[in-house]
Amino acid sequence: MGRRMKQGSDGMDTVLVGGGGFLLAAGAIFLAIDKIGKSEMADRRKRLLTYALIAALIALTISIFHWHRAVYLAANG
Repeated sequence: MGRRMKQGSDGMDTVLVGGGGFLLAAGAIFLAIDKIGKSEMADRRKRLLTYALIAALIALTISIFHWHRAVYLAANG
């Protein structure tokens, strides 16, 4: 049988916190992308800012997975 994860505050809280943080960040980033798209700045600048925001969201996602993995391995290592 597989190992069971112990219940408690160090269990799967990273999923809840990371998921909530991701949803908040994604919402803020998509609102910012929408505002950038409606702004009157140059098209090249809009495109670069949009790419930068999407890259930031990807980096946040990777860091959340890394954090969750590190906590899981520390608890079940």
